[in-house]
Amino acid sequence: MTLADTKGLWFLLSIPLFILMYILKQKLKEEEVSSLYLWKEVIRNTEARRPFDKLRKNILFFIQLLLILLLILSIANPYISMKGRGDEDLILIIDTSGSMKALNNDGKSRFNLGKDYAEDIVKNLSKATSITLISSGGSNKVEISSSRDKGEVLGKIKSLEPSNEKGDIENSYSLLKSLSKDMKAYNIVAISDRNIEFKDLKGRLINPSKTSNNLALDFISNSRKGEEVKVMVRIINYGLEDDTADISLYGDDKLIDVKTLDVKKGETKNIYFDGFKGDYSTLWAEISKKDSLEEDNRIYSVLKSKTSSKIMVFTDKNIFLEKALNGMKDIEVYKGNDIDNIPTGYDLYIFDGQTPKTINNDINALFINPYEDTSIFKIEGSSEGEEFKPDIHNITKFMSKSSFVSARYSTLEKPHWGENIFSSNNKTIGFVGMERNRKIGVLGFDLHNTDFPLKPEFPIFMNNLVSYMMDRNFMSKRSFYAGEKIALDINSSAKEVNIKSPSSKTKTLDINKGLSIVGEEVGVYEVTQKVDDREIKYNFVVNFPKEESNISIEGEVTNNVINNKVDIRASRSIQKYIIIAILLLLMMEWFVYTKGEELWGYK
Repeated sequence: MTLADTKGLWFLLSIPLFILMYILKQKLKEEEVSSLYLWKEVIRNTEARRPFDKLRKNILFFIQLLLILLLILSIANPYISMKGRGDEDLILIIDTSGSMKALNNDGKSRFNLGKDYAEDIVKNLSKATSITLISSGGSNKVEISSSRDKGEVLGKIKSLEPSNEKGDIENSYSLLKSLSKDMKAYNIVAISDRNIEFKDLKGRLINPSKTSNNLALDFISNSRKGEEVKVMVRIINYGLEDDTADISLYGDDKLIDVKTLDVKKGETKNIYFDGFKGDYSTLWAEISKKDSLEEDNRIYSVLKSKTSSKIMVFTDKNIFLEKALNGMKDIEVYKGNDIDNIPTGYDLYIFDGQTPKTINNDINALFINPYEDTSIFKIEGSSEGEEFKPDIHNITKFMSKSSFVSARYSTLEKPHWGENIFSSNNKTIGFVGMERNRKIGVLGFDLHNTDFPLKPEFPIFMNNLVSYMMDRNFMSKRSFYAGEKIALDINSSAKEVNIKSPSSKTKTLDINKGLSIVGEEVGVYEVTQKVDDREIKYNFVVNFPKEESNISIEGEVTNNVINNKVDIRASRSIQKYIIIAILLLLMMEWFVYTKGEELWGYK
């Protein structure tokens, strides 16, 4: 038998007061006597005043004492566990989030201890019990549904592994509600280090947490000033005592600096590293000492680039083009004045309505509405008034349902290395391609004579086009948390994309099936794109979710865990039966009080 509310046992302190009332109670009676002989009876009555003699053969005392005990027991709401019952289904949900990796004082992780509890539960169930197993990491996933095969369930429990993701078990109510509504009778058991609101559901929590200390790095940022780099790292002490730690800063795999810091319990501190130079791709900080949760002892960031990409634009005046370029991140736009004197040192040259007499062989060039032939391409003719739809190309991949109208346009002679992005009646209107070792793009229409700039797809098209022309990665976000879906920045001409994870596992992505991944490992990822005969590389980082670093124990460990054994069985409250017994005893007390002297000589 188990008590649902042990606070009711405090009323047991009232029992000594009840006994004391009986002991101190005096019952005197006046009598007229005819001789001293009767004083013998008085002496016997005096001896009866000895305190505990008053309790002898006092039926009412024992009835009332039993009433008090039963009343206290009903307040504690006892229920009995019935091993071997098969009329109640079990929904077992196991937390697989990052905080479950935390080690208890005995060196065993919360997750592994939780799996032991889960296995103990399943082994003690009846063969007729139907089991539904749910894993809860970044999302809640039904691993097994309504199975009576204990071996299958135990095998799946053994195969579960903790993730680095932010937990979602607090939001499992809707799933549990949906699963339980079709069950006649059920039990829900959740194994987690987070509190769960079961609300109207019949559930209980097993918390495998034990007291442990943890220092965590939960934020890192970097900035440049000239050649110098400045880094800020934040550390939090989630432990129950003050601590001291060495924080090391690395650039790629090279140690930059080490600082020692005292952090009080519950304190957050910032550490600054500045005054150093280096052409690193990534920066990361590390707490040197081991603690309960090692996954949050490292934090990574991508080092900001020294300079932005530079574009030189030759145009009379094109508001649409200028706004589209200025809206791109990490881009610096310059306006050229002399078409016959082209400066060097820019990543892309855009010629809008202008055509230079000579074009250097080492520059990336985009021509918009050219009016004459060049050494790179030729104009075939011109036409008026037509609606265009983009051709299938990575640059136009978000424009499959869009179109625009041009009042006038030029048809182009596409070179053998060119790829159409706009065409009409087998005539090329726009193309891009790699000519020798440079990117060339040509659009045979004036933006002012089209409604293209008014379309919502125009900024996307310009972003894709410019990124293609410069091999630019415009992925604005380079830092993610484990479990996030990451949309990769891939060059529109990439033929193959490979990703190397922090554990050096390489995966080739299918370009036709979407270019996104879920960052499961913590660390630095490297993306390699094969574009023509070149490889383009960039990095992004995945960090441990800061919400999972707080491994302090929430609430109390459930009383279903006794001597490291779990007793989760079908249960039934016996409170109503105790109340019935109390009512029967009250009737008995009344009967003894009114009829006791008549029937048994009891006064």
